[in-house]
Amino acid sequence: MLEHALTPAQIEIYDAYAISFRTIHQNLDAALTATGVTDASGETNASAARASAKSCFESTKQRFFNHLLLGMKAPTIIRAIADDLAAGNACVILVVSTGESLLKRRLETMDAEDELVEGALTPRDYVLGYLEQSFPIYAQKLVEIVRLSRLGCLWCGFRASGDIGIPLGLISGSKF
Repeated sequence: MLEHALTPAQIEIYDAYAISFRTIHQNLDAALTATGVTDASGETNASAARASAKSCFESTKQRFFNHLLLGMKAPTIIRAIADDLAAGNACVILVVSTGESLLKRRLETMDAEDELVEGALTPRDYVLGYLEQSFPIYAQKLVEIVRLSRLGCLWCGFRASGDIGIPLGLISGSKF
């Protein structure tokens, strides 16, 4: 089994990103409260919105650190491949994540005259993408759906039935 010991510089980089993710996580909880997903006491008002926000954060964090560590291990892997090839052995490499969808999104934002280096992908892009696209910034409003049968107007005699939303808060859309 191939092992890679992180250098002191790599450990420092990893720790700095870990502190950054801790800060984002702490602010995520504050944002969930500010947007009405949770209340000041920590009780959940919109469990699906809370679960979605937490899931998106955790999956972004996991992808980020996977790519960061892969980048840190790359020189060791490349040396091991070169050594095995020089010894006449065949190397099999499994690529689990290519980052193809992120690359496509990045290429779509580039101008034709931009150099490809400007479209290079880094683990930092995961953090920026999460903050720009997924960090909760919209107010949530609870809406209770009440099933009514034979709802009618006493004044005109109109009769209706179906679902009616009774607002208990502000529906998503108010951006902070």
